[in-house]
Amino acid sequence: MTALPLYHIFAFTVNMLAFYWLGARNILIPNPRPLSNLKLCVIDDIAQSPVKRMLDAGISATVNSDDPAYFGGYVNENYRAIASALDLSRDELRTLAANSFRGSFLDEAAKAHLLAEIDLYDAHFA
Repeated sequence: MTALPLYHIFAFTVNMLAFYWLGARNILIPNPRPLSNLKLCVIDDIAQSPVKRMLDAGISATVNSDDPAYFGGYVNENYRAIASALDLSRDELRTLAANSFRGSFLDEAAKAHLLAEIDLYDAHFA
C-alpha cells in the first residue's frame, strides 16, 4: 500500500467521524470522491458512498473528482455514478451542485450568478 491510498483511507475515515459529529450543522464537506474511493477500495461499491447520508443529515456535501486521469472520472462521471447508485433525486443533485458554489472561494456576486444559473438550468429542463 502506498501513501496515496493511506491518505484516502485516512481522509475517508476522518470524514465519516466528522459526519457523525457534525449532525445537521451547515458545514461544507467537500471530500466525497466516489470513483477514487471505489478504485482505492475505500468502498466496495458506489452505493456505499456517504453522500446520500450526508444530505439526509443536512450536511452541506459536495461531489468532487480526484485526479481523473488516474482514478477515471471527472466531476460529471462522479455525479452520474452516485446519482444512479444512490438513486438521488433531481433536488438532491441540485443541492450538491449548489453546495459546490456556496462553499467555494468565489466572491458573493459570482456565487449568486452561478446559483442563478443552476435555477435557470433546472427550470429549462424541468
